[in-house]
Amino acid sequence: MLLVDDEDVVRRVAERALLRRGWQVLAAATGEESLELLAGEPPPRLVAVVADLILPGMDGIALVRAVRDRLGRPGLPAVLVSAYAGEGVRAALTEPGSGDTRFLAKPYDIKDLSSLLVELTL
Repeated sequence: MLLVDDEDVVRRVAERALLRRGWQVLAAATGEESLELLAGEPPPRLVAVVADLILPGMDGIALVRAVRDRLGRPGLPAVLVSAYAGEGVRAALTEPGSGDTRFLAKPYDIKDLSSLLVELTL
């Protein structure tokens, strides 16, 4: 899974908790950094993307689209997380081609994130 959050503490805590639950995690602070992690040949096999909605540079919605395009996996499950949920999030979750994208409000419980990931990846 790809985990992208620009808040170091949030990213590190989520990464450790997900690793303890058995997930393989690639973690990055920005969308651009995360795309660099996917640049290798062959690219890593991802089961999902978890991205903060508000990131410096590329936002979470654009990042999910870019990852799906880069990997040629339009249905790759994604979870957008944020303390701010507006109309843009709702629109992004329902637009054609959005694949299986869900929203989880921050602060989130890692159990909720893990349960959502299990649901999306079954």
